[in-house]
Amino acid sequence: PSVEISFSKTTVETTDELTAEVTQIDTRSGINIGQTKWVFNTNAGEIGTDAASYTGGTYYLHVLTQDNAGNKKEVISSKVTINKKDITKD
Repeated sequence: PSVEISFSKTTVETTDELTAEVTQIDTRSGINIGQTKWVFNTNAGEIGTDAASYTGGTYYLHVLTQDNAGNKKEVISSKVTINKKDITKD
């Protein structure tokens, strides 16, 4: 399989919108979309309910692609920097 990942931005604030486009191609057996998995995170565990824990950082999108023949491929995106934006209430 061939996989490409692109983002709408590579640096955003925590209040901004970020979109990713993942293109998967396999000209031999085709992509098994039901087996495609992804994660966008810097922490594997829960971070809790404290708003202060929701900070920025460097993130990577990991995409696991599988074709219909069973071949698997992991692709890791370039980094996305998310800066924490302080929101003040009136």
